[in-house]
Amino acid sequence: MAEDEEPHSLPIGRLFDNPDTRHIVILGHPGAGKTTSMKHLCQRLLLEEEFLADRFNVPILLRLRDLNLKSEKADGNSNANEVSVLRKLQELLGLRIVFPPDLMTEDNSGHRRLLRERMVIEILDSLKALVILDGFDELAHKTYKVAVLRDIRTLTAKLEHASLLVTSRTGEFNAHIENAVQFEISPLNPRQVARFAQLYLGEGKARHMLSQFTQSPFADTAVRPLTIAHLCAIYERTGSIPEKPKTVYRKVVNLLLHEWDEQKSVKRESAYAEFEIDRKAEFLAHLAYVLTTQAKRSVFSSSDILRAYGKIFTNFGLPKGDAENVAREIESHTGLLLQAGYELYEFSHKSLQEYLAAEHLVRLPSIPDDARLLTSIPNELAVATAISSSPSEYLTELVCNRFLKYSTLTFEFVTAFVSRLLVEKPDFDKSTKVGVALVGLYSLYVGRMIEYSSQQELFVVDRAAREFESLAALLKGRIRVTNLLDVFDQHDKSDGVGGVAVLRLQKKPKHSHTWTKSDPRSVMVANLPSELWVRASLVEGLIE
Repeated sequence: MAEDEEPHSLPIGRLFDNPDTRHIVILGHPGAGKTTSMKHLCQRLLLEEEFLADRFNVPILLRLRDLNLKSEKADGNSNANEVSVLRKLQELLGLRIVFPPDLMTEDNSGHRRLLRERMVIEILDSLKALVILDGFDELAHKTYKVAVLRDIRTLTAKLEHASLLVTSRTGEFNAHIENAVQFEISPLNPRQVARFAQLYLGEGKARHMLSQFTQSPFADTAVRPLTIAHLCAIYERTGSIPEKPKTVYRKVVNLLLHEWDEQKSVKRESAYAEFEIDRKAEFLAHLAYVLTTQAKRSVFSSSDILRAYGKIFTNFGLPKGDAENVAREIESHTGLLLQAGYELYEFSHKSLQEYLAAEHLVRLPSIPDDARLLTSIPNELAVATAISSSPSEYLTELVCNRFLKYSTLTFEFVTAFVSRLLVEKPDFDKSTKVGVALVGLYSLYVGRMIEYSSQQELFVVDRAAREFESLAALLKGRIRVTNLLDVFDQHDKSDGVGGVAVLRLQKKPKHSHTWTKSDPRSVMVANLPSELWVRASLVEGLIE
């Protein structure tokens, strides 16, 4: 696609209009409507006789986050934590496979897998099923993602009459899938925003709300369904919308907590219900943080809730044995934590869970210096950067004193953090220090991408490249290319992923300069590593 060419777009219901489209990957930012779109697609397939009748007979929906809860042994395999899409599909289809004794040995696990694979694929093809794997980004561990990608590639290679549809957050799916067409959910256009507001608020209120909307920072951003839904909810209660995007989640949480206070008169009062609004928000933030960092998933069992409660109840003067009552009361009064099944809970939206965990992060005395912990929460750290009292200082501390020192930092972490940071659009100041942090972050992204693609474990697609080029605009005015090249020499130049020219810069010897501590170049020497990876376009973008 040419730089100035408009991307092709089409409604969700026409994704399979092209008979050559066998399988699809749908990407989207947080709150873009991925899961809602899948529910809409399933509803149409089930209720509209003519909708894609020549392609599919039945939809089969698998929420990939449910695989995080799988821990039971199967087929004699000693790996109790094995994650398998094929096994889950076998379970959903109600297929019972009984293997002969000679195939139940550990040496024959590969044969069992092939037999299961063949049977599941034959059944899916006979059903002409549309298999929807929703939420690849919600898989909790890298090993889970590798296993699921293996099954995705198997299905896309061998299904003949059925089709596969995978959804994920844009920054957290970097694999190329053969035989699959990739789409990204578009932001809402002005007509869609207006229609949404009218349906939510009614004609009169919508007109006034939209007049505020067009004068706000939201009018200049990519508007996602979750954002406009939150704005409408806030306007309905307060008659106005926030000035800053970063305040939307805070206001939504406060509105839901107010609802809790209003309803407690008709519910049994508990120790928690007697808290003030701010105290409740702190409790929920702490709970979200503990659940996120320890359970490392977005659906929680009762035991997860109990363990998390056990770690924080003394901070809030709550009874030790009141965890289940608190969970039920949160679920029944706030709409923030919902019952997702028998003894299972989830936050009403993953973004709200991430925001609450980020709220706790920014209230800590300092950013934790625990590589294992931090590298498990890229989205929460990006949100924390945006909502902190000083996004520039927060980012500088994260990048210069954490990320650049962690040898275990992965490509998946960097892409997720960068993608979410660009979505949240923090208010960075014009200091050289934050410019240096952005250069370091840029280098981490490019360097990890090159290293990862060279491993040949996955075919890497640089989905965030166009977004990440916007860092050049952020850097301009914060750091000068002449200062950068005073500190670094160009070591070599090569084509990166997608044929983009990449420069490897090497820090000059210490004796080559005598700058004062306040000099921007001295800041670079102190905070940047000895080697930088940058796109040539970044350096060009810094030339004024």
